Amino acid sequence: MVVQIGANNGKRDPFRAQIKRERWKVLFVEPEPVAFRELVDGWRDKPYFGNFTFENCAIADQGGEMDFYVPRRLSRISGLDHSCRKNKVEFDKGECDVIRVKTMTLPSLFKKHGITELDLLIVDTEGYDYKVLKAHDWVVKPKKIHYEHAHIDAGACREFLESKGYVVEEKDNNDSIARLV
Repeated sequence: MVVQIGANNGKRDPFRAQIKRERWKVLFVEPEPVAFRELVDGWRDKPYFGNFTFENCAIADQGGEMDFYVPRRLSRISGLDHSCRKNKVEFDKGECDVIRVKTMTLPSLFKKHGITELDLLIVDTEGYDYKVLKAHDWVVKPKKIHYEHAHIDAGACREFLESKGYVVEEKDNNDSIARLV
């Protein structure tokens, strides 16, 4: 089982080829409504579409609703944590929309979908990754966690995951992989 937080529209998904080739069972999570529709539509005609579940919400450190920032030109960098500013989009000049989105924590998402074991958790939330992981209760411990460290305190996130029993390595300038030992 794979859970992908911040799946966007799936078109630029670095895991897409592997998902297709290995017929992964995936829960895709994407809060932005347009990207969510494109994500579902992009997989709908595949013969293994039945392996997928889709959730239209943001994963955060609290359940409820939160503001979500969507740049008009670069929707793939949308997020809860003012990602518009981090990516130099002119938020103050009206080039970014703010929408309200439903939020859930990882534990509530796992409970809703009956997830008790997880092979891979993918977190790409444009600066909210560490908050998502810190809010997890660790009842379900993913075997691997792939997360984006580029917009967070990478050292603090590494230490946190190591305290939970993971070995963390940087995959590249943007991403890290944590493996449960």
